Amino acid sequence: MRVKVSAGRVSAVLAIAPVLVFLAVGVALAAPPQAVTKVEKAPPVLRQPGLGAPVQVRPACGAVLHNYPRVLDFVWNAAPPSNGYQVEVDCFDCRQVGHWDSEVGPPQLVSTSGATTATFTFPGDNKGRWRVRGTQTASAPGMSAIQAGPWSPWCAFSFKTGGTLGPPPGGPGQNCGINLASLSKSSGFAGDTFEMNGTWGPTQGTKVPCINKGGENHLQVVAWTAAKLTVKIPAALGPGLYKVGVYCEELQPGITTFSSGWKDFEILAPKPMPDITSQKGITIGGAIGGAGGKFVPWGGSVVLTEADAMHGSPNSECAFNLSYDMVNLTGVPTGPAKFLNRVRADAKVVSIQSMLSLAANETRQINTQAYLPIGKHTLSLWLDNDNDVAETPPNGESNNVFRIVYDLQGKCYEPYNPKR
Repeated sequence: MRVKVSAGRVSAVLAIAPVLVFLAVGVALAAPPQAVTKVEKAPPVLRQPGLGAPVQVRPACGAVLHNYPRVLDFVWNAAPPSNGYQVEVDCFDCRQVGHWDSEVGPPQLVSTSGATTATFTFPGDNKGRWRVRGTQTASAPGMSAIQAGPWSPWCAFSFKTGGTLGPPPGGPGQNCGINLASLSKSSGFAGDTFEMNGTWGPTQGTKVPCINKGGENHLQVVAWTAAKLTVKIPAALGPGLYKVGVYCEELQPGITTFSSGWKDFEILAPKPMPDITSQKGITIGGAIGGAGGKFVPWGGSVVLTEADAMHGSPNSECAFNLSYDMVNLTGVPTGPAKFLNRVRADAKVVSIQSMLSLAANETRQINTQAYLPIGKHTLSLWLDNDNDVAETPPNGESNNVFRIVYDLQGKCYEPYNPKR
């Protein structure tokens, strides 16, 4: 019995246990909930719309353009949900030689309101590049005035126009319509002159021809025409590769200055060469070698009479002994080439000295004779008149011509025989 009872109790306990477990669980579920803090839902944050970068259509990347005036029509595909666009135009060698405009200041910015095209006049025959991005004007609280999307990649282009149309009206920061088409030479020495061919307008006005390398250097204007400029390189510039072009106006901080476009020009290192010149003047009359004659410094003047002459002639001219100095300024001889000098009375050649040469740093006295017409005339000496000797820049041949003015008074005709 005890065993059965025990067994029954055990059975009873086993039967009750699941109930107790169930009740315990039930009590736990029925317990009142704990208090919690109530959280208000935050208002939605309006973020920048998902603007994509527009796809550029025209001008195509790498395009070489030849239209003049240099009007660009930029075209791109729409980038929804943009309702406006901004185009940046960058120019190389415009504001500063060797740099993009964006490297020295802000590039040009063109904005549109929804259109997928924009028009822009490019300043010169330069390299350029452009890019575009979408914008969206604020339409809900929390947005800034304009939301901008990412820029498209830079797309490069260049102009080669050789433009021939007349320049449009210019002004500060405006395109003056000039264009550099070609140079008469692409290298030379400091002090040389050369021509810049292109479209320049009839007068210089505010335009500034320059030869630049790491800074601005003005070219000296020798002559200005609508199609050709003759300019001179500053003698103080050192050798190296420069950029040559013309600005519409002097460079000013904060103002985009348009230009003609730029071309390479190399200033060459001077090579050792002879340099022929005369440093003193000329002696007229007297004996051979100048003794007893009248010395006249170059650029001066003198009064001569028939008494200063050797003899007269039937052509109303008097014969004179002439004597002048000739110098080689460098340590390089003029040979093996021989050269000749000419003496002129006005335009008429009155004496030639040929088969001449000078040693290194040599000074020589040249003696000759000439018939000079009566009256007031310019007497000129032309050293190395046929340019047979290459000479050192920057002087070169520029220091080879010298002049004086003489006034020959008297009759100067045969059979007059002046007394010595």
